[in-house]
Amino acid sequence: MKTLKLFLFLSVSLFAQQQLLAQKADTMFITGKNSYKILPHMAYIEDTSRVMPVGKAVALFNSGKFKKPDAITTFNAGITFSAFWFKVIIKNTDKRARLLFLGIHEHVDTLWLYKQTGNKVLPEVFTGFNYPYTSRPIPNRNFLFKIAIPADSTFTYYLRARNDANYMYMPFGFKNADNYMASETGRYQLLAVYTGIFLFVIVFSLFLYFSLKDKLHLWYAFYVFATLVYLMMEDGITYEFVLKNFPGFRWALNEEYWWYGCMLLWLYVMQLFTNQKRDNSKFYLFTKLVMILLGCRIFAEILIAIFAIKLNNTLSIILFNEGDIVFCAGCILLLAGVIEKVIQGSKQAVVYLIAISFGVIGTLNIYFNYIGLTNINLVEPNGMVVGLTIEIIILSFALTARYSLFRKEKEQLLIELNNQQQQLTEKIVSTQEQERRRLAEDLHDDVGATLGALQLHISNLPDEQMADNIYLKNYFAKALSLVLKVTSDVRSISHDLLPQDFIDSGLFETIQNRINDLNAGGNTQFEFVKEGDEKKISPIYAITLYRIINELLNNIVKHAEASEATVQLSVLDDSLQIITYDNGIGMDHTTNKKGIGLQNIQSRVNFLKGDLITDSGKNGTTHIINIPI
Repeated sequence: MKTLKLFLFLSVSLFAQQQLLAQKADTMFITGKNSYKILPHMAYIEDTSRVMPVGKAVALFNSGKFKKPDAITTFNAGITFSAFWFKVIIKNTDKRARLLFLGIHEHVDTLWLYKQTGNKVLPEVFTGFNYPYTSRPIPNRNFLFKIAIPADSTFTYYLRARNDANYMYMPFGFKNADNYMASETGRYQLLAVYTGIFLFVIVFSLFLYFSLKDKLHLWYAFYVFATLVYLMMEDGITYEFVLKNFPGFRWALNEEYWWYGCMLLWLYVMQLFTNQKRDNSKFYLFTKLVMILLGCRIFAEILIAIFAIKLNNTLSIILFNEGDIVFCAGCILLLAGVIEKVIQGSKQAVVYLIAISFGVIGTLNIYFNYIGLTNINLVEPNGMVVGLTIEIIILSFALTARYSLFRKEKEQLLIELNNQQQQLTEKIVSTQEQERRRLAEDLHDDVGATLGALQLHISNLPDEQMADNIYLKNYFAKALSLVLKVTSDVRSISHDLLPQDFIDSGLFETIQNRINDLNAGGNTQFEFVKEGDEKKISPIYAITLYRIINELLNNIVKHAEASEATVQLSVLDDSLQIITYDNGIGMDHTTNKKGIGLQNIQSRVNFLKGDLITDSGKNGTTHIINIPI
């Protein structure tokens, strides 16, 4: 009997001690530290009705009908339609009053904070994403609640949290007020660095797009922008900026279509980067199907947000699960499509696979946290920010290398195209010159010989036949003069078609001979100045240059009325320069600007990819022609 009494006494004592320890463990003691883990000291009740009043919640807590969170910093109920009540007892053991901030992540639609004073539970703050930004006790990206605890005092707080979305993900922070704001400053600075990286990539991608006209860079810029918006939204920055400055755009703050939009753009950029097409990929059609489903999902979310459509639980679960399935399928197809290209031997796909591996791991880290499968952050600020930032940096370097390679290939193709065009042009000009030579030879040999015979025939008419017939004598004299003129014209045309001494003498000597002929029988005295090695000039260029200079000489003779003129031809290292100057009356721009002679000169200069500058006045005319070799 004594043994039984002793056993009962020990059992009751142990139970009382456990209750005392449990009470101590459930109390949040303020000891002067800068930060505390508040979630382990909380109790919670799941409100499946979503409308439980505070009095009933307090009664349930007091009756012990509550649960304890199994996490340290983040309460994660996964996919749920329930509301939740939280209770925490805070005792300040310090000798001075303390002001702390209770911080809760942005992703909660309704947050009501109550404070128990004596037997009364009174409301402190009503806020949440569905409330105006001004309802927040402290302007911040997260929801911050002031917890002021006098020295040696204890208070009990109740918090109601309800989310209209299908998941409940609530990271908690509990810090000294000054320490909290200091950590927020550091957080903003860190996010500013990430934002700067993303914005630089966006601007650089747009530069590449306008430089190369390659749509990959444009869509990559869209992808990076959408990713930046979502990451800042996930961290509360986008919400803070939009709700504070543009409350009318609240409908745009829906993580669902930014989340699915990132995946849609991710898949499309993958197709462009790896050149995935129907004829070279088994996953192309499946990827397109997932992209269409993602587009439909985004469209549905936009309609729901704009028109404030309320869905019942069944439709919400269907829509949410459909989005989950499509998103996961997108991740699988993203990796499968890239791995397929790696197997096919694409070096670009290897780089892309390395890059997106970081992004996929970070994205799945956040995704699994939201749906309640995990409750960890791989790195700070979170896996998705770091993973996608690493991905974007790697891809940016890859796109830069791709741009450099593309530019080199483009330059090489341009060189080859210019060479082909030059070869084709040279063939055309060569054919023209061969035809000119044939015509010149025919004129000289056939027509010239015939005219010579005709001239001899007319000259050898018997004098006795014309002695008594003055009319006949004058007639044949006139005929002889016409034959001589025709012979001279044929010789001149033949010379213009191809100077007889051009092939043997070269460009410089042929020009000098032409100038000697003009000086011998004209009113204008020409001077020819030559510089450089004429062997640098190809035959096609040489004959074209001769025709340009000859046309300039003819213009001076016919129109300038000059007493002196200079022709200078300089063969430089990488260009040719022709300068002609005369001291004549200048050009009448109204009549000579469009003359056939100048048109011929301009067309030949264009053929040689050169430029022509003309300066004409009452003291003479100067032509300057620069031609690259």
